[in-house]
Amino acid sequence: MSDTGGIAQLKPLIKASTRLHFRNKVVDLPDTETRPLKIDIHKSLEEVRITDCVESLDARNHGEQRLWQGDFIGAWGAVAHLQDSPDDQNWLGYIRPVADFFLGVELNTATLFPELAQIVHCWPAILRAAFKVEAALQGIDEGDRRIADAILGTVNFYDLALRSKINQMLKEADWVEFKGDEMDGKLYLKPSLPCELCNDEAFFIKDKKHFLLSLGRGGDLHWLDWLDRNSVSAFKTYSDLLGRAEGGKAIRTYRNYVAHRALSEIDAQNAKNLAIKLSLWQFPAARPYDLTPLGQHFLAMPLTVSLLQAFRLENAADRYRALVSRLITAVRAPLPGVS
Repeated sequence: MSDTGGIAQLKPLIKASTRLHFRNKVVDLPDTETRPLKIDIHKSLEEVRITDCVESLDARNHGEQRLWQGDFIGAWGAVAHLQDSPDDQNWLGYIRPVADFFLGVELNTATLFPELAQIVHCWPAILRAAFKVEAALQGIDEGDRRIADAILGTVNFYDLALRSKINQMLKEADWVEFKGDEMDGKLYLKPSLPCELCNDEAFFIKDKKHFLLSLGRGGDLHWLDWLDRNSVSAFKTYSDLLGRAEGGKAIRTYRNYVAHRALSEIDAQNAKNLAIKLSLWQFPAARPYDLTPLGQHFLAMPLTVSLLQAFRLENAADRYRALVSRLITAVRAPLPGVS
């Protein structure tokens, strides 16, 4: 891009548009008046509101940068000031619902675009938990990766998957009498349940006439054995890895640092190395603005795939990549009235 000549009012528009669509391929050409280029550009321009167009393109540029960093909530924050702009509705309608999905906002699948609708339609909480880890790890530059978020998310993903699987199997066995409200989150099991586990407080806690699941404080270990006996072994394997220490610290240890105090730079690096060693994460080689590695950092790892398959969730990495690709295409949509 030249910094001299041309129509002064249009130059910001051209620069913003060029950087949005070509990014690292843009070359600045300073002082072209003294070093003229042998390029003739003949282009007709319709009357456009140049200031508004520049604002839109700049916002898209910032939003897309957040998308490449896996910051879907930040992407909406970068463009939200345009939500009342009629000329930007064609692409904003993609960014907002994805941000809401990552925030845990309930969405109406009937109004969503296909790449998001198919995610929200089946086990959205589990996929969201897994997607959050992938998003935290996808940054190309080390500084763009949110290791603390990924550590917290990895353990949260497992914990959520474990409880969801136990709940699912109990419901399928017709052991559940009713479920508590959303804030409660408990399953109340039938009091007359003919179950060999019911008299074992390692599995159930008696609450008046109902039984409640015993999870946490050691109860998880009993349920992991139960799942293992019922041919669902991926959870026990994953749990063992989260508790496997190196240098006296396990992934769960680092998770507690993140949740209850802070994670030092050294601990973050050690946690990353441990997660790679345990095959929980990986960092495939990538070029800037390349969609190929998306989904490969966490979602494509065999251990993650095994846990997701327990819920018949397939191709999570492909779904994630398709979602990001759709968002990138959306923010690069042509300006209204400009071809």
